[in-house]
Amino acid sequence: MISYIINDVGSLVKKVGNRNALDLADYFDIRIREDKLGGLKGYIFFQSRITTLCINAELPELYRQTVICHEIGHYRYHRSLAKNIDFVERNIFRQNCQNEYEANLFAAEFLLADELVLETLDKADIFTAAA
Repeated sequence: MISYIINDVGSLVKKVGNRNALDLADYFDIRIREDKLGGLKGYIFFQSRITTLCINAELPELYRQTVICHEIGHYRYHRSLAKNIDFVERNIFRQNCQNEYEANLFAAEFLLADELVLETLDKADIFTAAA
């Protein structure tokens, strides 16, 4: 699945023309909505053939792109689950769930160009670069 996601993201970056999460949402005709969600970062839902991604209005700007891409990862790979069950995840950075891992991989692969990662690693140690 990892190589599939990497190839899928490479194709999407070419089609979208950049690595901006809002442009990716536009590409898929996903509506973005902001609401106060408490501790919830975001979720995606489907109603009447309309896909809406709801993001926490209080989420710091630093995390918005990541959360949007993470939810689009669910849209790409776990849509059937989202239609059948309550698919709200309170902690998107959990690594013990395959669906969350895949959505996180999609977000990281979409947002972080290989060149940028390598350039950052040239300038900083791995822990600073990861931060």
